[in-house]
Amino acid sequence: MERRVDGLGVRDDQGRTMDTLKVIENPAGGYLAVYHTGIGHDQFAVHVATSADLTTWTYRTTVDQPASQPTIAALAGGDFLLAVEAGGGGR
Repeated sequence: MERRVDGLGVRDDQGRTMDTLKVIENPAGGYLAVYHTGIGHDQFAVHVATSADLTTWTYRTTVDQPASQPTIAALAGGDFLLAVEAGGGGR
């Protein structure tokens, strides 16, 4: 089940804003989030973070850049589907 969390003011442990934040429950416990951050020149990078409490987020990896508007879904068997707008910036 996807949960929507107000991303206003939410940051990961690296200090990055968590814009367009999408959150799902992690079958292993806690939560997974995908989000994008500005990297300059109207471009964005997509990241993944984890949380145990929906308040403190730990950055795990950068998925793609330039890219934006990520979404994530849990699949049967414990896999995940992550999609992004390639190129970001509306291109």
